[in-house]
Amino acid sequence: MIAFFKKRVLLWPLILSGVIVVALVIAAAAFGAFNAFSVQSIFSTKSETRDSQVVAAIEQKQEVALLSLGIQGIKSKEDGLKFFGSDIFGSSRATYLQYEFTAKIGVDGEQVKVDPQGDTVVVSIPGFIWIGVDDVKYDFVMSKDGILSFVTPEIDRDEMINSILSDEVKEKYLDKHDEALRDQVEVFYSGIIHAVDPTLDIEFVYTGGASADE
Repeated sequence: MIAFFKKRVLLWPLILSGVIVVALVIAAAAFGAFNAFSVQSIFSTKSETRDSQVVAAIEQKQEVALLSLGIQGIKSKEDGLKFFGSDIFGSSRATYLQYEFTAKIGVDGEQVKVDPQGDTVVVSIPGFIWIGVDDVKYDFVMSKDGILSFVTPEIDRDEMINSILSDEVKEKYLDKHDEALRDQVEVFYSGIIHAVDPTLDIEFVYTGGASADE
């Protein structure tokens, strides 16, 4: 008679081990997905915050004086009568105006636009403007009148003074100093942007011409 011996095998440890393995796999996958989402969310928030700070710092609601010009000179005007295209001797009048002032030129901060594009910030600069003048001084230093000058209308001194700061003259100053203005505006706004994030690249785009309007 042959006897068979049966060994009892417990199933619950095997089932428990399988459940633990599955649970660990699911937990690892969920943790990885959560980490990826969290990291992405953190960097996205950081980027958006940085961009908002850059935009807020640049879009100022004021005029920015970039250059201060000390200007002085002498302006003269001469009038006289003519007869058949020829000057009448002794009828001339001549007046000389000496002047000096400090001109402020720059940019309208309200019109400056900023466009964050990843690690680059594009700054659009409008036309440079004439902001104003300080310390204006003028003096009519000399007049020369001929012996027959009484027949010639007097020179309009107010017109001479106004012509010193005409729109045409202002535009000439702006055009003359365009390169210096560009250098200064780039230094000014680069300093603001790099104060927020020194790693950003900056591209400047000039969108307008000079303007003499105050």
